[in-house]
Amino acid sequence: MKILFVYPNSEGYGRIPLGMSVLMSILIDDGHEIGLFDVSFIMQNNSLDQEAREKFKIASHTDTSYLYDYHSTDEIDELFRSKLKDFSPDLLAFSIVEDNYRYCHRLLELTKSINESLVTIVGGSTPTIAASTLIENPYIDYLIKGEAEGPMKEFCRLMDKGGDMTDTPNIWYKKEGKIIENPLGPLTDMDDLPMQNLDLWDDAHFVKPYEGKLYRSGSIEMSRGCPQKCTYCINESLRTAYLETDSKLIRKKTVANTIKEAKFLKEKHDLEMFFFCDDNFLAITRDRMAEFKDKWKKEINLPFWLNTTLESVTDWRLAALKECGCAGIGIGVESGNEWVRNEILKRNSHNGNSKLIEVFKMIEEHGIRTTANAMIGFPGETEADMFETVKLVKAIKPMSYDITFVAPYIGTPLHLLAKEKKLIKIESNNPGFNGMASEIGLRKGSIIENPYVTKEKMEHIVNNFVDYVKGELPIPEEFLVEAPGSSPTALDRSDSLEEAQFINLVFDDINKQKQAYRDKKMVN
Repeated sequence: MKILFVYPNSEGYGRIPLGMSVLMSILIDDGHEIGLFDVSFIMQNNSLDQEAREKFKIASHTDTSYLYDYHSTDEIDELFRSKLKDFSPDLLAFSIVEDNYRYCHRLLELTKSINESLVTIVGGSTPTIAASTLIENPYIDYLIKGEAEGPMKEFCRLMDKGGDMTDTPNIWYKKEGKIIENPLGPLTDMDDLPMQNLDLWDDAHFVKPYEGKLYRSGSIEMSRGCPQKCTYCINESLRTAYLETDSKLIRKKTVANTIKEAKFLKEKHDLEMFFFCDDNFLAITRDRMAEFKDKWKKEINLPFWLNTTLESVTDWRLAALKECGCAGIGIGVESGNEWVRNEILKRNSHNGNSKLIEVFKMIEEHGIRTTANAMIGFPGETEADMFETVKLVKAIKPMSYDITFVAPYIGTPLHLLAKEKKLIKIESNNPGFNGMASEIGLRKGSIIENPYVTKEKMEHIVNNFVDYVKGELPIPEEFLVEAPGSSPTALDRSDSLEEAQFINLVFDDINKQKQAYRDKKMVN
């Protein structure tokens, strides 16, 4: 069967999507003919990821313009038409996150206008967490909810043979005016995954700026899953959805298989650096770290980046990372106000600002570059809270920063809160968009209306964040004192107590779902 994968990446972010590359590899190994339509480097706008980072002064200037071949949206439509004609696929597979959904919808609509009978299937984080919304889209025939590796392989085999999809795990589809919702199957065993076949991806995807230079880099993962319950993430909803499968959300690939894949990618694509996509790379035992350190030094010997949580950072882990070439670690700071972090974000609930400062200092003492990841624009956040974030990052003194506006992704507690408080514009009566925020996409400003802070003030803080941190812009005198309710136990948050109370109700509902499942399991 001929399958055309469509990557509607309209944000100018060049890294190859690991989930899609794994799916393509699985289907190539299974004998299917795979094609790719990728808009990453045929951009219809100039708001590229690198340019935005340079604007916010969180990245050194690096000329990446030569990587891109700029086209208008209409021109990209014609390129897409030509791809459909030349490749003549039996199936179109779209990888969707909410940021690219609008552009994906455009290509789905175009697909059906060209050939109404051409079968479409979508997968990714948004189809997983908002399956009931996306399956309403008249241009989507099938949807994969959850991890797609096993279900997509089975789906393509059945489609190739004209088989019945009734019992195919994770597959949602429409039949005779009804929506069929097949239950979730077990989560993927990571050691069953093939090595990534990246032959179809543009070589420009491997080129990533780092400290003003360009390096050939690749993405890899050694584990999946996260124990955190952050309100801006789909993780908790995903964990709840998979309860009845008795699957463990947190899984690990053997070190041997990780090294084998890294070695293959390094040699085939002349890589100079790796990025680990693990949710929390450092949730690792001493034995596993020792094995990784020894094998990475001996067989790979390239620098790498990773993200982790501050709870997992220890002296012995950092010593091992430094020894085997770790170039940088990113940690989510998110907000500098402890109360906001604990009560609105449900983030780092047992660690205060002093712990964050201590952890960043520990990392840099080991000679590893640090990146502090922060966000602006949470419901319930005040201007004083935003400057608490500035002050915390200033105290941390990371080597680099990542500051962005928060996105209220559908399916997250944060989205429910923003929707309840009418802080976002919601699409209604629009098949496939109903219930979603209307402005999710490349975020040039805050999507969430904040009754306490104007959009102009929020954009000013983000645009000048680094200048404030470096002291090139003085923090306004009124915000030099500690913001009201900064402590995790503060009760003097009259302006935003309602937001915190609503978040608690959301988690109460999640806990009730979990308890209902446990009760059901006990009975059975």
